[in-house]
Amino acid sequence: MIADVWMPRLNGIDLLQRMRAIRPNTPVFVITGGAARIPIESTAAMARTWGADHVFYKPFDNENLIATIRQHRIE
Repeated sequence: MIADVWMPRLNGIDLLQRMRAIRPNTPVFVITGGAARIPIESTAAMARTWGADHVFYKPFDNENLIATIRQHRIE
């Protein structure tokens, strides 16, 4: 699963928590660019605390994203 931290209605951290409760072995990749009042490092640390497999900072390299997904895919 790939989720941005800042989304309408359900933020990426809440989605990550729900995903870990339902499907704990599913790889979860979080994308963050920070927010006006919250430093990017804080959102990344929060994502890691809740079990994100990898955090990508905006702007990120698409090839790096694809390579990381391939490393974590479930057979």
